[in-house]
Amino acid sequence: MKCYDDWQARDRMTRLEENIMQAQNREGQILDMTQWMTEMNDLLQSRLDADIVAGDVPDEYEVLLLICFCCYLVAWYWIWSGVEFVRS
Repeated sequence: MKCYDDWQARDRMTRLEENIMQAQNREGQILDMTQWMTEMNDLLQSRLDADIVAGDVPDEYEVLLLICFCCYLVAWYWIWSGVEFVRS
């Protein structure tokens, strides 16, 4: 019985360490995304302050729109995979 308890404890520690590493990786990804969003916010605010509208830079607007949409999808992926991560 003691061997089984030791094995079970080691298994739990291993899973806990793996979950900690996954959480740290996710935190790093969230921090990276937050930094990028801050940079985009600053850029867009500076454009607003300078009265530059999307029509003045149409190519850039389309690229930023695509990037924002991709970030939106990534954020939802993180949220849903995080839900699964918490369940495990």
